[in-house]
Amino acid sequence: AILDFERTINDEPVKLDPTNMVWTWQQLFSGIACVAMMFLLAALINLLMQLDFFAGAANPVPEKKPRRGAIAWILDILFTTLIPAFIFVHVSAYVIKWTGARTALSPILTSANLNGIMGWLIAIALIGAVRMIITAARRKKAGYTLRLSDFALAGEGDEKFDWSKAGKGLLIGLIVLGAVGIWLWTIEGFAGINYQVWNLSTYLKFSPMRITRAIPYMIIILVVMFVGNMSQRVLPSTGNDRRDMWIAVAVNSFLTASALFFLLLIQYGGSMLIGDGTAIIPQIDIYGTGVNKSSGALDFAFGYCYMMGGTTGVVTYIYRKYGNIFLGVIPSAMFAGMVTLSAFTLVA
Repeated sequence: AILDFERTINDEPVKLDPTNMVWTWQQLFSGIACVAMMFLLAALINLLMQLDFFAGAANPVPEKKPRRGAIAWILDILFTTLIPAFIFVHVSAYVIKWTGARTALSPILTSANLNGIMGWLIAIALIGAVRMIITAARRKKAGYTLRLSDFALAGEGDEKFDWSKAGKGLLIGLIVLGAVGIWLWTIEGFAGINYQVWNLSTYLKFSPMRITRAIPYMIIILVVMFVGNMSQRVLPSTGNDRRDMWIAVAVNSFLTASALFFLLLIQYGGSMLIGDGTAIIPQIDIYGTGVNKSSGALDFAFGYCYMMGGTTGVVTYIYRKYGNIFLGVIPSAMFAGMVTLSAFTLVA
């Protein structure tokens, strides 16, 4: 219907078959372009860190014991994949209900669907924080002296919190946002190209309203990413630092994105295999009407699976080069919060 309407009011130099609207090559290169933006984020941070001013925020990477043993990995998968996946539908559905239109939070958190994902991220952060506190208490009880470096906040032996590192991370984030914002405005304004995978709003150029309404979500993402990255996962070394780097980036990225990835794979991959429109993950009746059932924010989670995994990879890369999470988490959270939030943040 849309194509028929376009044909009636515009010239059509290239005939399009309305029965074949799957542009495989466009989707492929769009996906590559979106992934390349994450590499751009890491490259811009790394480039700025070559300046003496920002280089002062770096410190030697602290020595931490690598994660070994089946029990350690089972617990890791339990807390990063299984529990987050299990609670997603219920947590996101009820957060959507509690923060929807005409609720107390709706003027601040303007997108109910996006709120569902944010609520789930906060729940994961709380679980991670409790786990981190319990682990720290056990180590302290065993006679171990906790240090800032144990939480990826400073170098080995540093005893004072250095706020200048956080400040420089914030400044790097502002510079990166400026550079990326100019690029998005230029490429969309002159070439009409959007960085989107399929029809997902993956990267959108800035507007004053989007900036204002994205700030609360950016703060939530910053807190969640900060808590999640304080317990940086260290893997056994292969003896090759470069190989260790890329293994760490790949493993951390996949584990962070895995909960949403498997949920989406089960829900939509399973539905395609069944072929009759049946969804595998059952909907829940949060309103008690028996009619308006919900699968939470799952339909809106595609971009966030990618965003979470991608930014975790960037943070891992920067941490393994510069020794603290400020320089990776703050710019990545600003990037994710300001650039990759979908247009849902404009909903009044």
